[in-house]
Amino acid sequence: MSTPLPPALVTFVAADQRRLQAVAYTLTGNRSDAEDLLQETLLRLVRAWDRIDGRGAAGYAATIMWRLHRRHRMTDRVLHRVPDLPSHADHVESTDTRLVLRAAVTSLPPRQRAVIALRYLCDMTEQQTADALGCSVGTVKSQCAKAFATLRTRLDAPLASDRRSPSPQPSPNTEARNA
Repeated sequence: MSTPLPPALVTFVAADQRRLQAVAYTLTGNRSDAEDLLQETLLRLVRAWDRIDGRGAAGYAATIMWRLHRRHRMTDRVLHRVPDLPSHADHVESTDTRLVLRAAVTSLPPRQRAVIALRYLCDMTEQQTADALGCSVGTVKSQCAKAFATLRTRLDAPLASDRRSPSPQPSPNTEARNA
């Protein structure tokens, strides 16, 4: 017989589940690994709930998620990974811009990706992000700046090509008047 979950934990997970899923996906880059990471994070959060008692649960969850991801990534470097095929739901709801943005964010180095995820998906302050990642506020700022510079460079080319229009051709009447 299992014990019921504390109501505060259920409330936290219900309120923050989509945000936590987004962070997990941003860190891992694919849905399957994101689901595994989120599941392990929530299991560890349940085990620690009595210690944290809901105070700082979002920061605690983000820290757990980052540490689990970093540990998994270190052990996973040796394994050959088969890329996930997009599900039908992913294909239906995706747009070109979203795919380009997702690819650009996924290609960032892990620490930059984590900073972007925590600062902008979790809406954490620089100090909260630094605490979650175990680094200084200066590191958060520099990693964020580097990430944005990389994203600007990578996204400017695809978006600029979409904005370019063919150069206007002079009409035959204009050429006749100028002759």
